[in-house]
Amino acid sequence: MSKFSKLCSCEYTKIIKKKSTKIMLIILVIALLAAAGFTALTKKLTDFADESITSGEYKNNLQAELD
Repeated sequence: MSKFSKLCSCEYTKIIKKKSTKIMLIILVIALLAAAGFTALTKKLTDFADESITSGEYKNNLQAELD
């Protein structure tokens, strides 16, 4: 079992040392951050749209209650 674990460790080390692996890891992290940014932006825009609709509905409801 010890030989197998040493072999796996050696192979993982070889894979991690390759430039293509590092480049793909960087691209993956950038994509993750971009997705988080787009999600936050979408949430912010949706909340803004919901607030404007809510204020209009509030005025209509208030006017109906007064009448």
